[in-house]
Amino acid sequence: MPYVDAKESTGGSMSLLSAGEKTKLYALAVLCIALVAAASVVLAYDHGTAGGCSGTGQQRYSCLALLSAQSNNLSGCASLPQPYSDSCYYGAATLYSNASTCTLLSSTAYAQQCGAEIANATSSAEPCTMLNASSRSACLESFALSHANASACSYGNSSPSASCLSAVYLEKASTTGDGFYCTAVTNSTSASIAEALYENLSSSAGTGEKLAASLGPLLYYLNATANGTYSPRDLCYLYLAESQDNSSYCPSISGSSALNLCYYSAPPVYGSNATTSLNYTMLLSDCRNSPQYSQECVYGVLLSEAISTRNASICASLGAADMQSQCYDSLASAYNDTSYCGYIHNATFNSDCLYQTLNQTP
Repeated sequence: MPYVDAKESTGGSMSLLSAGEKTKLYALAVLCIALVAAASVVLAYDHGTAGGCSGTGQQRYSCLALLSAQSNNLSGCASLPQPYSDSCYYGAATLYSNASTCTLLSSTAYAQQCGAEIANATSSAEPCTMLNASSRSACLESFALSHANASACSYGNSSPSASCLSAVYLEKASTTGDGFYCTAVTNSTSASIAEALYENLSSSAGTGEKLAASLGPLLYYLNATANGTYSPRDLCYLYLAESQDNSSYCPSISGSSALNLCYYSAPPVYGSNATTSLNYTMLLSDCRNSPQYSQECVYGVLLSEAISTRNASICASLGAADMQSQCYDSLASAYNDTSYCGYIHNATFNSDCLYQTLNQTP
């Protein structure tokens, strides 16, 4: 598939980081401070100095941050400069499982991560409700996604966001391979919802993060396509179609750009799983109006129609001899019928078709 790597398109490195990536980098920085602080306690601790910490600068601040966090001394955290103050608050909040301390953090995104860590550690969404409104929603979304629990999106009478519900159900669809979950994913074409959905997945751990990595190239293509149209629900079906090599999901896609990409990415469904209820005329029209990869899309739809309807005459309309041969070969394989190989005039292709059809595993 002709995806353009995002790194290649920007000269080898991404000039912009997503919100999830920025949060992770910030957390990494604070974690480093915490590690330095642990070492500083050994090196700088002195019973004869204020707070038990000697030395100056970073070593002293790190030591004071760790000691204040361990004793839940929030006033001690407040007396420290940034980012030591945040490191102290975060440590105290997570050590004592007190999400209200997370609200003292200087960054909204960091407060959300703090609350989510406590929520995940306690297996309860309750800590998220103790955060400020700006952080509460993101915390609930993170918890809901981590626990595959859609009800957590509206925990504490919060109004569930479309991105939260969609992220949960899209991940369910990806882990179970069941397209039923895609119906619960929003069909809104709002770019902000799709962006928030991607951020939710990319900032989570485990399957959510892996799913975001798989969706990244698809989103890159769709966003690069002129007048590209798609919804998070389209992404759900598109992901299943590509990951399962199954184009039967494609007709459920409403956005023309995503639909064309689906037929270009996934091969047609064969045999008993094929469907004859599709409006191929409409699909072909959408393909021909596609700003990119129009011919490939048309070929994919015609091949799907030929196999679904068991109509070899469609293969003859494909023009190029190699495309025709592939179409006949696919029919022979789909229905285990070597008579379709007889339409292939190229001796080599004809021989391959016969061999593969006669020797395929039932």
